[in-house]
Amino acid sequence: MPAIVTVTFHPCIDVNIEVPALLPDVKMLCSSVLRQPGGGGINVARAIHELGGKATAVYPAGGCTGTELSKLLAAEGVSTVILKIPGETRENIIVRDTATGLQYRCNLPGPSVPELVLSELLELLGKWEAVKYLVVSGSLPPGMDAGVFQILADLARRKGIRLIVDTSGEPLKAAIAAGAYLVKPSLHELLSLTTGRPDGSDVESRIDSLLSGGRTKAAVVSLGPKGALLATGNCRQRFPAPKVTPVSTIGAGDSLVAGIVLALHRGMSLEQAVAYGCLCGSAATLHAGTGLCRLEDVNRLKKTTERHEKDPVD
Repeated sequence: MPAIVTVTFHPCIDVNIEVPALLPDVKMLCSSVLRQPGGGGINVARAIHELGGKATAVYPAGGCTGTELSKLLAAEGVSTVILKIPGETRENIIVRDTATGLQYRCNLPGPSVPELVLSELLELLGKWEAVKYLVVSGSLPPGMDAGVFQILADLARRKGIRLIVDTSGEPLKAAIAAGAYLVKPSLHELLSLTTGRPDGSDVESRIDSLLSGGRTKAAVVSLGPKGALLATGNCRQRFPAPKVTPVSTIGAGDSLVAGIVLALHRGMSLEQAVAYGCLCGSAATLHAGTGLCRLEDVNRLKKTTERHEKDPVD
């Protein structure tokens, strides 16, 4: 069992399509159809695999789409543990308007997850001795209580596992209160949960507000093309992202998390890990669909960044 395990409670298949122009009440000819595995933790495991690391993706799946999801992951060589559930695993639809370059994301509802699935997950994690990092990423399915993060945080503390959470809304608050090792809200998620300046220029005070009262000491706020902000204790450090021309931003946050976790597992400091994660997040935007980061792109961006740091005029 690898040292990194990801959990996706609300997985999906991402259906990516392109249309010449998004118009109402007309039949639009779709092209470039791409079906890919989706869901936060699944994407983190996929990205780690792309980066040359190993991670096992654990997720509930059901029906024909659940079977297809598992086949897609097997084709990519990602290690998986499937928790069988009734119902059909959901599909999400991503439409790219080629006339404007804009993307439209339609997230379909998925099946509820029986309590037995959580029991199965806890039993597995209790048996696996090699796990060092547990990444829980993505939304919760209908009916699942955010108290699941307290349960997972308690287990992680008992077994010496670092729990890393990337979610939003009340589940994010619950993960912070439970004492996850690290959380990764996006700027949009941070703004939706805190009050302050409408333009988000007070991001540092907002993250202080979000973390206050909880036991989580480290947070990484993804800032899109502006990179990321690391907040830990009294330290606040910004990490720039390399300049790229994005094709799709889907999966950039998952690639950021993947880079951080893999770098930490390889012995880097948290600061070094966040810097590496920013490279991975930017690399993910270079590809259509949920393509995530690729190692050759990350290495190229790393070299470019290092060269510019040595010679800002170049």
